[in-house]
Amino acid sequence: RFPSEQNRAYWQLSQRTHTLHSAQLNRRFAWGLTVCGTHVRACLFGNDDILTSEVMDVATESGRKQFATLLVNWAMCEDHRLGYDPTVRYNGETGQWEIDVWDDESRVTHTYIHERTLFDTSSQFGRRTRCFIASAKENSGEQPAQKVLIKDAWAPAEFPDSEAVRDELSNLRTIRDKLGADDTLAGTYSHLEAGGVVQQIQTKQRTADDTTESIFADIDAAVLEDLKSVRSVDELIVVVSDVMAAHTAIVRRCGILHRDLSTNNIMFCRDDDGMVRGLLIDFDNAVLQSDLHDEQRPDQIGTFPYMSIGNLEQSSVKRTALDDWESLIYILCWLGTIGINREDQEKPHAHHLDYSIDTAIVDPFARRAEFANAIVDDLLRVVQKYRKAALERIKDAQISE
Repeated sequence: RFPSEQNRAYWQLSQRTHTLHSAQLNRRFAWGLTVCGTHVRACLFGNDDILTSEVMDVATESGRKQFATLLVNWAMCEDHRLGYDPTVRYNGETGQWEIDVWDDESRVTHTYIHERTLFDTSSQFGRRTRCFIASAKENSGEQPAQKVLIKDAWAPAEFPDSEAVRDELSNLRTIRDKLGADDTLAGTYSHLEAGGVVQQIQTKQRTADDTTESIFADIDAAVLEDLKSVRSVDELIVVVSDVMAAHTAIVRRCGILHRDLSTNNIMFCRDDDGMVRGLLIDFDNAVLQSDLHDEQRPDQIGTFPYMSIGNLEQSSVKRTALDDWESLIYILCWLGTIGINREDQEKPHAHHLDYSIDTAIVDPFARRAEFANAIVDDLLRVVQKYRKAALERIKDAQISE
């Protein structure tokens, strides 16, 4: 009954809920109970807050009635009201997880078989994004099923005062339509095959529990790896070069700015010959450049450790592609300090990259829009020069082995 006991109960329940979200593929939100003496509280762990009920004192008749009513309602309600996602379900007959993905364009639901989880949800709050490697359930078996990457997340929050609309699915469709025929960029960006927003519950006050699901193809999902899996600095250079080439094409040919370059949003595929190809993912925060205006106060958006100075300080300077390039420099500085891969990062000593980029070209005073294109051209030339040399060293190393 003491506040310290109640707070400790909340903490224990929060930890348990975190484990549930990580372990259960179909968990969207969770219920819980805290019991301190005769005081019982029900808790609802959503994606943006934690709600608690008034105290139900089971030492009283009214408290016992409330508690019994709650248990009966939980026992009789539908699974989705208990926090389970009906679009992700376990098939007991096959022993496999099945994932339904609704496509807003074709108005068709696609069903896929889960093969492995690339990312589980590791945060208590936020969109709780999960990424799965899966294959089509309808495969005839005559040829190997194409493996795809499925992204599953809560729908993004709406910010009425935001400077620009964030519509990931719309932006991904624009990128697919404008860059899909360019073979030089194949496999370097998220290529949307299908996706949509699924409405789970409708209330009078608001639409609740919307989730977005997206299918990405044209990438070798079977050998997709995160940035910590690069084996050398040369591989890191190749991956970064591919990603920034895709980033520049998306900015110039699609008019879309990513705005969230981070170590989690850069991945790569490794082919049978051991060569790597970088992949830019996660367009949650991407916006149309045409939506960014000088008279608006820019959003502070992205991954905190890698934000550009202007983004971090919420300056009045309009965001450009240079903000993402500046984020890349911070990523490289970070990896050069802690190590470029898991093996290096587990070592007890510091690490340093053998390559450097002149950061003076992204000086805040030089980041005016009229100079942005010329500076990006310079940056691309630098990165591509390193990429060419890195590829040669990777090939030489493979021959020597």
